[in-house]
Amino acid sequence: MIVENRKILAVDDEPLILKQYEKLFSGQHARSFDLSQYDNGRAAAIAVESAAITDNPFSVALIDMRMPPGIDGLETARRMRAADEDIQIIIVTAQSDCSIEA
Repeated sequence: MIVENRKILAVDDEPLILKQYEKLFSGQHARSFDLSQYDNGRAAAIAVESAAITDNPFSVALIDMRMPPGIDGLETARRMRAADEDIQIIIVTAQSDCSIEA
C-alpha cells in the first residue's frame, strides 16, 4: 500500500495570508492535508530539517518571497532544499518587482 505524503508547510509574515492557506487546506475536500504554518523563514527551515531527520518530511512548502526583517523566501528555500532535497517548493509573492534567481 502506497501512502501519499500530504504534509504541507506554509511560511508567510502576513497573518491574513496564513489564514487563507488554512481555509484552502481545511474543510471537507481537504481533510487529508496536514498543514503547518510559520511566520518566518528561519523557523520554517528548521521545521523542514527536523521533519526530514525524523523521517516525516513535508511534501510541499509554500514560501513568501519577502518576509522582513528575517531571511527572504529564496534563502528559506535554499535552507529547506539543503535539509530535504525531495521537498517541492513554491515561491509566492504579491510583489511585482521580484526577480527569481535560478
